[in-house]
Amino acid sequence: MATVRLEEGTSDWFPIKRGVRQGCILSSSLFSIYTERIMREVEHDGQHLDFQAIKMNGEEIKELRYADDTALISKTPDGLNHILQSVKNHSEEKDLYLNPSKTKIMATDKCTDVPKLLVNNEELKSVQTFVYLGAQIKKDGKITPEIRRRLATAAGKLNKFQKLWKC
Repeated sequence: MATVRLEEGTSDWFPIKRGVRQGCILSSSLFSIYTERIMREVEHDGQHLDFQAIKMNGEEIKELRYADDTALISKTPDGLNHILQSVKNHSEEKDLYLNPSKTKIMATDKCTDVPKLLVNNEELKSVQTFVYLGAQIKKDGKITPEIRRRLATAAGKLNKFQKLWKC
């Protein structure tokens, strides 16, 4: 069931018979609007809980998001656990659920204490690298392997045009 909120008030409840198809150009935008509310509630929690966000250029960074690709960031294991549990709780209030098999932890080389975090009583796997928006992120912060990978991919694509360029 759904309702629509307008300036004049709220509509009557009506059944939802169809959702947005996966791959629809609206999917990522609608999901972003939906998750923005969750992250605002998480932000509000952050005023009361110590998420230990990192600071870059004077801005606190607790998460990176694009559509359904989200990375949570904290300087401490406790801070990461607080923000993770806040995201989990506020998501579940809106019938969105974190998938423990798709949720990973990566501690940077500076962190010697890799936290053991749980989602739905399942321990999250610790990884050395992860892919975010198509880019490989490494725990040591080095980007040279990612640059090499992208150059190799670009070279492979350009080599396909060699016949075209040879007249």
